[in-house]
Amino acid sequence: QPDSAVKRLKLALNSSMKESDSYFMASLDLDLGEAYMLLKNYPIAFDYLENAKAIIESNDYNELKLAYLELLATYYKETGFPDLAYSTILQYNTCKDSLDLINNRHRISELNARYEAEKRETEIARQAQLIEKKSAEFVTVLMAAFGVSLIAIFILISLVRKRRMNRMLQEQNAEIVMQRQKIISSINYARRIQSSILPDSDLLKNLVSDAFIYFKPRDIVSGDFYWYKEIDDQLYIATVDCTGHGVPGAFMSLIANAKLNKVVMEMGVREPGQILTQVHHEIVQSLRQSEDSQSSQDGMDISLCLIDFKTRKIKFSGANSSVFLKTEEGLQEIKSKPLSIGGQLFNRLVATGSNVFETVDVEYSIGDRLFMYTDGFPDQLGGDEQKKLNKTRFKSLLDMLSLKDFNTAHEHCEYVLTDWRKSLPQTDDILLVGIRL
Repeated sequence: QPDSAVKRLKLALNSSMKESDSYFMASLDLDLGEAYMLLKNYPIAFDYLENAKAIIESNDYNELKLAYLELLATYYKETGFPDLAYSTILQYNTCKDSLDLINNRHRISELNARYEAEKRETEIARQAQLIEKKSAEFVTVLMAAFGVSLIAIFILISLVRKRRMNRMLQEQNAEIVMQRQKIISSINYARRIQSSILPDSDLLKNLVSDAFIYFKPRDIVSGDFYWYKEIDDQLYIATVDCTGHGVPGAFMSLIANAKLNKVVMEMGVREPGQILTQVHHEIVQSLRQSEDSQSSQDGMDISLCLIDFKTRKIKFSGANSSVFLKTEEGLQEIKSKPLSIGGQLFNRLVATGSNVFETVDVEYSIGDRLFMYTDGFPDQLGGDEQKKLNKTRFKSLLDMLSLKDFNTAHEHCEYVLTDWRKSLPQTDDILLVGIRL
């Protein structure tokens, strides 16, 4: 009865969130993923599997990782990705073999420790018997026995100290684990805060004929984010890559999002180039970045597009971040200024009052595809030579995505990324937005 199971599992998940029981939360996410697969609701099932994956990787829950990989393989099999299902099963087998090897090593270590302890205890008992046997002999023998006794006492004291030290280390380790869990819980809460500032991706599909957003933070929180607003039947949309990733990048993303909203919604700036110039002013002022100080030089790379559906024109301005437009003639790259927002690299130019960032007008036809991205995808290391994916391979991916509807774009991006990096870790936050105009 999967429907009843889902209701009760969600009740249990709410309880585990209140108690901050990450292991139980991960287990429940896996159960919910399995239940939704039984209900044939694969998108929600995949979301729960991804939630479980984030918790499992953050806490090194290796046993749950096996269950996750097994369910993920089933998901790929049911959704029509046999190659990805096969590669996931290979990961499952590799992980299982590694766990078995680790468990065997632990058993061997325990047996060796037990053998050494018994050996030390036997030696101490033998020394004690030798002291008792020689107690009635000559003074020199007594002195020798006394010396042996001192050695035995020294060994006993050393053992007691070692056991006491081990106990202290265990207590300290338990405290470290508890502190780590608190930190991870805080970062997970920060992720919920950061997610709340991101506009709902489903709303974007209501504004255009078809769209997708592939958003994959490297850590729990991200320095990349997307932003869009509909104003006077025109769509303003941006992809932003802030300095750093993880917690520092997330802090910067909150500042950048606030400044974009202020410039566009409060100050009423509408030209993309002027928006970026004004956002630069706001970032410099907020972070107190002046030429005569040792302040931070943090900032962001950004692509900003204004899509006018009536005139079928795109107004684009970018800071060290380009976009691609797929037309009948092929894939066209609209390049940006090779400058980032924030810092002092071009503050003197901004101080003159001129708009450092230019606005480029591009006409489009109905059915053309617009792709906006950050550098995480093309810079991902992988392949046989462990090099970057690079822009050429990235453009091939965009050509492939342009051949079909965007309903399966997320799964296709995930497949390409997983196949490319294999066992290598994700090197940066990844963001890719596709819009059918």
